[in-house]
Amino acid sequence: MAFATIGTAGIQAQSIDLSTKVTGTLPVPNGGLGIASGTTDQFLKFTGTETLASAADNAGSLVQTVHYAWNSGDTTATIQNCFNSTYRNYFIVFTRFQLGSNDEEFQFKPVNSSGNSESANTYTAQSRNYTGSGTGTAEWNGSNDNNITIMKNQSSGAGKFISGHMYFFDPMNTTDGIKGYTWMARARKEGGYTGLVYGGGGNATTTAYTGIKITTSNGTITNGLFTVYGIVNGS
Repeated sequence: MAFATIGTAGIQAQSIDLSTKVTGTLPVPNGGLGIASGTTDQFLKFTGTETLASAADNAGSLVQTVHYAWNSGDTTATIQNCFNSTYRNYFIVFTRFQLGSNDEEFQFKPVNSSGNSESANTYTAQSRNYTGSGTGTAEWNGSNDNNITIMKNQSSGAGKFISGHMYFFDPMNTTDGIKGYTWMARARKEGGYTGLVYGGGGNATTTAYTGIKITTSNGTITNGLFTVYGIVNGS
């Protein structure tokens, strides 16, 4: 059976109501998107010559997973839900942490979903401090430590605080267990000068870390803000 055809002259301008006369998904070659709906907070991108799809093209952006305001007087705080399977790597910001007494150590250790950390003598890290005069001094380094020490010999009191950031790599890794961290911080050390502290380290364990325990060597933390961001994975 022969099908009737309509020439281009047979369709007058604006004679087809696209909202009522066209149904289904219009393919890309015909000027459509090839999909009926997308995903919230995602973009459209080509995944093939003639295919558009909803995808997270914002790889590398930061998504907050947790924000914690310190409770004055606590010596430690275990902060859960920092890490999850959605993101591989994380960016952490710690802001204006003030210690309750002089000569303290500002420390942290990752924990599992039960709040438990690794056994003692697990962590390896190195750090260096630069004073206000630009002098660089090796501050501390070691292997088989009980904590990850961000800052030693910190002063207490108004205006003497620790602020900085940290990258935490692969905290949920259970395959080969290799995890790492680097940090940079501004700190007011005992003795009155301000120092720039940077360091890094790592440890190997197949434990999936979900949180962080913040602590000091033997004192208290009077205040501070702690925020964790997941880094959106690349494709």
